[in-house]
Amino acid sequence: MIKAIAVDMDGTFLNSNNDYDRKAFLELFKKLKAKEVRFVVASGNQYAQISSFFPEIWREITFVSENGGLVFEKGNLLIKNIIAKPIIQDTLTLLEKTSYKVGIILCGVQSAYILKSENADLKKEAAKYYFALKEIDSFQDLPDDEWVKIALQLEDKNAFSIIDLMNEKNNSQLKAVYSGHGSVDLIANEVNKGNTLNQLLNQWEIKPEQFLAFGDSNNDLEMLELAGYSYSMANASEQVTRVAKYQAPSNDENGVISTINALFDKLG
Repeated sequence: MIKAIAVDMDGTFLNSNNDYDRKAFLELFKKLKAKEVRFVVASGNQYAQISSFFPEIWREITFVSENGGLVFEKGNLLIKNIIAKPIIQDTLTLLEKTSYKVGIILCGVQSAYILKSENADLKKEAAKYYFALKEIDSFQDLPDDEWVKIALQLEDKNAFSIIDLMNEKNNSQLKAVYSGHGSVDLIANEVNKGNTLNQLLNQWEIKPEQFLAFGDSNNDLEMLELAGYSYSMANASEQVTRVAKYQAPSNDENGVISTINALFDKLG
């Protein structure tokens, strides 16, 4: 029986209009609660952003944010996986030397940070995904915060080149993963959605074979590998489709909600 469900957001739970069928999901969520099935949002995005999509029920959802870097329950920080400040500084220095045009968002526990000198388009785009966002003068003198991720934005055609470069030149200090649409996240090597979700499952005494997960991008791979019931979206990357055991309809076809409803007899 399925006792926990985790969903990625962009390209998975959210449709192309950056929303979901709220009425249908609230009805489904009531059924999940009645069957005592835990619901987890697992995203590369910031907690302040992803929790805003669930105004009525956010206190009843577990949020795995920053690709597994932070976990929140009932508004409280439950798990944090911190990257040491010297590693952050070394990586920022390496990024400054790359020939690729890269926008940088530095992600901390308290806030995300972007340079005042960054272009207006990136600032506007960053504000969509980082509700707690501050502009700073330089990355040389870092704010008083703890660090969980460096988010990069660049032309999609260069995304895998920068991933190869960072994984080769960064002395294995951080791992570069593709989040889709020209977004690359630099996270601690041992941190990913799968490892963090495994921690939660252990705390909840739930086995991986009782776990259902949905994803579409490569930062979902470890989560899907963990899940006994793993679904790629019809719009997923080729690698995700190969890893997942099953396929759900696309994010624009209400794929997550319809699949959970179809599996209702296996819940609880």
